Amino acid sequence: MTTQLDLLDAIDEKKKAGYVCQCCGQFVKMYSRPFLSSMALVLIAIYKSGKTDFFHVERFLKNLNRGDLRGDFHKARFWGLLEKKIELRADNSPRNGFYKITGRGILFVEGKLSIPERVLIFDNKFMGYEGKEVTILDVLGKKFDYSELMKK
Repeated sequence: MTTQLDLLDAIDEKKKAGYVCQCCGQFVKMYSRPFLSSMALVLIAIYKSGKTDFFHVERFLKNLNRGDLRGDFHKARFWGLLEKKIELRADNSPRNGFYKITGRGILFVEGKLSIPERVLIFDNKFMGYEGKEVTILDVLGKKFDYSELMKK
């Protein structure tokens, strides 16, 4: 007999491997994302700027000539290191680009806080953490690896 727990375990395994949604046809997968050096460098830049309120991070990075860091910085919110401003644009999109560093983010930059190495994300939603605890010094130099992200 199949139990509800068996079905939930099967769904979790399906999420990890990835599958095509029967409702919308979209490929969905739970990704295990590491905290990368580019995220740490953005936090360091924000910390050094002294900015404590919400501001448009991509414009800030462009003004620093560090547009190369824009890719994944926003995922730092899953570790509680950045806070996203909750305000809809004129077109009702929640993507407004405004963030601020949190107290946890400041402690992380100062080397006073460690965080889980990886975050689990499904449908752009936090699902949990995995891996060992890491400091900012541990993650500096950790580059994005597409094959690692896509492995089953």
